[in-house]
Amino acid sequence: MLNYKKKIIQILTIIIILYFSILILFTIFQKDLVYYPDNQDFNNCKAFEDSEKITYNGTRFYYKEKSDQLIVIYHGNARSACSRGYIKEIIDQYDLSYIFVEYTGYSNDKNKPSKKAIISDIKNVNTFITELNPTKTIYLGESIGTGVVSYHASINEPNTLILVSPFDSILSVAKKKFWMFPVKLVFKENFDNINSLKNFNNKLIIFHGIDDKTVPISHSKELFDTLQIESKQYVKIDNAGHNDVFNTEEFNVKFKKLIEEI
Repeated sequence: MLNYKKKIIQILTIIIILYFSILILFTIFQKDLVYYPDNQDFNNCKAFEDSEKITYNGTRFYYKEKSDQLIVIYHGNARSACSRGYIKEIIDQYDLSYIFVEYTGYSNDKNKPSKKAIISDIKNVNTFITELNPTKTIYLGESIGTGVVSYHASINEPNTLILVSPFDSILSVAKKKFWMFPVKLVFKENFDNINSLKNFNNKLIIFHGIDDKTVPISHSKELFDTLQIESKQYVKIDNAGHNDVFNTEEFNVKFKKLIEEI
């Protein structure tokens, strides 16, 4: 009997040690779980070879001036701004100036990506936009970029905000994925879209693929339902996952209509 109890205590001790070891690792390496930059050379990007490569107060972005109407793009957590050539191909169809923002820590940047660094990027981009003084602005963010763009909208509202595959907050997503850990206590890389957009008053449109397994559609529905915005639209896209939305006819038809209404 004593041996049995001893074994139980040993097993429980191992489980507890493993649990807290994983929790410590999660806390230390959480940025590596959130950000997935590649080694793309920012200045050597074929998709943006016709764009200006600008570094403004340390923040890099691709810029092209075509009109006094401006769209600003914040990409998802994987790869780089350069890899969003497929979004650029959509934008190029319209008479829009554009900024594709690259995050600190991405595209061969020696620094590490973090929420603090990305917020600094947002503020630099905002200053640049203020100097441009466009007549109309559209901000678009995808995936983690919806958290970035929502923060930007909280300090300088665009005429239209487009969120593709968004979340209510990264913390909410993390809590469901890592339900067994006290994520709220240790997670520091949170972007909270509900909080960022609580005072937003202009046009909002959300696109989300029904088959999204990375950020389940329930998170964007929670965001949409919570925000008290008069002009808002929610578009669910059939047979689309987390990275498929821009390739769908429904997105492109809605986007074209949106541009025509500016």
